[in-house]
Amino acid sequence: MPRGSWSSTTLKDLVEMGTPPLTSFGIPMNAATWIRRNAYGAVVLDIVDDETIGVTQVFETGEIWGMEKWLLRNTDHDGVPYIPSERLETHLEEALDQYLHFAKDALHLELPLRFIAGLSGIEGYKMAMDHGCFTDVVFKDEVLFEGTVTSFEEAVKDILRPLYASVWDACGRSYPLNNEA
Repeated sequence: MPRGSWSSTTLKDLVEMGTPPLTSFGIPMNAATWIRRNAYGAVVLDIVDDETIGVTQVFETGEIWGMEKWLLRNTDHDGVPYIPSERLETHLEEALDQYLHFAKDALHLELPLRFIAGLSGIEGYKMAMDHGCFTDVVFKDEVLFEGTVTSFEEAVKDILRPLYASVWDACGRSYPLNNEA
């Protein structure tokens, strides 16, 4: 849980000075990144073609929220939208890794840290697997997982494994035991 209070100016400076600077996750190379103060702290906006595709909000309390819509864009197979399984894991792992580094190195937050991660707006999607195969459709609109980070050294893939299992379950499949979709 966040245990501090920072001004929006301080948070903006911390976001800009990060190594690397805090950004949204899974953004394309052609995205423009804007860092601004706002009423809640500091916000990072990632924009492509005048459209906001990712937002990371760092609150004055130390909470970090991230949302992006780039992952599920233009993902359509024969008229059915799909979740790209490998990119899903890559995006979420990059995000959590970046957020944990920022929490530890910039905000100096202490463990344990609580997080919520998931997918929203996925009813009717399928999961893309290897070799052009797809799962059954998802009947839920969202899949969420709430977890706790107890060590900054734990692999983000291991922290997120229960979320991946929940997403695969929503697609009618078990999460692959070899961790490769």
